[in-house]
Amino acid sequence: MAPSLKDVARLAGVNASTASRAIRGDPTQRIHPATRARVLAAADELGYRANYLGRGLRVRRTGTIGLLVPNLDFFTFVEVTHGVQSAAIEYDRSLLLVEVDQFAAAAGDRPADELIYRRLVAEGRVDGLVIGSRTIEDPLVRQLAERHFPMVMVNRRVDDIPTVVGRDEDACRMAIGHLARQGHRRVGMIGVVVAGEDVGLRRDRAFHEAVAANDLDDDPRLVVHSAMSEEEGRQAVHRLFVQTADDPPTALFISSLSMALGVLQGIRELRIAVPRDLSVITFPDHRIAQHTNPPLTAVTASMFQMGQEAGRLLIRIIDGEAGDSIELTEPSVIVDRGSVGPPRRAPLATAGVG
Repeated sequence: MAPSLKDVARLAGVNASTASRAIRGDPTQRIHPATRARVLAAADELGYRANYLGRGLRVRRTGTIGLLVPNLDFFTFVEVTHGVQSAAIEYDRSLLLVEVDQFAAAAGDRPADELIYRRLVAEGRVDGLVIGSRTIEDPLVRQLAERHFPMVMVNRRVDDIPTVVGRDEDACRMAIGHLARQGHRRVGMIGVVVAGEDVGLRRDRAFHEAVAANDLDDDPRLVVHSAMSEEEGRQAVHRLFVQTADDPPTALFISSLSMALGVLQGIRELRIAVPRDLSVITFPDHRIAQHTNPPLTAVTASMFQMGQEAGRLLIRIIDGEAGDSIELTEPSVIVDRGSVGPPRRAPLATAGVG
């Protein structure tokens, strides 16, 4: 038979109530660290696992945290998901993942936000949420905040809500500086645009700061915005070269790897050679970038760590601790895969442009 809580208490030399509080880790319950360590050691020795279903009926907890992401077609959110899952395992919790785009498609005419709220929150299926798919003024986020439901925003800054973000601005400035050191003066950008989203705004701001700091051409025609998808990226690079046909860029910064895949397709359609005709760098890095055609030079971001810290922060909030926002400090690095070189010397002629 599976070991019981009474078995753990007997081995640790405490009563069952003390063993329960020690295993639960409830910060509102005082228990001596040595006693808690003894109980946990006994539980580990016996292979005891808490019955979260039964415990949830008593303390209104499920032992499950939720994660909302747009969809797993975005490479960055795959890494974030892995990080949150790592935190859940570390704290002996389960993870419920919702791809919001797919959920909305399946919901049809029914409001997806209302369904998400009802199924996950109102029905008590999760103790808290890590949210990576919502905008600054999102109604669902505000509804959760008004009800003081435990949540953490990941890769998004939202006032009055705990967030975990990386140093996107530093990474973007690093990318532009790398291009400038190669001798590029006309650097274009294909940036992320999502209404109310602060990620694209932060990367845009960093791009313009880097253009000014490196004394590059400040030509508004060099910037095109796109939704974060491969097809949108492909269309965006066509628009960029149409509007700069008389003086095209010699280098391009793409502020989303998902868009970068489509941008590369568009570049091939325009018969532009990388890096001979056009240098390309993207952010953030992912192992898929080494398998593109050509392999893409990229700036790293700690997406796994971001998800892991968001999961840990959420669990601490659920357990009654303070929920201070976190900015990761791990520096980015440039992974050079050969898609960046010096600017071309001859004027660029592109197929289908002009």
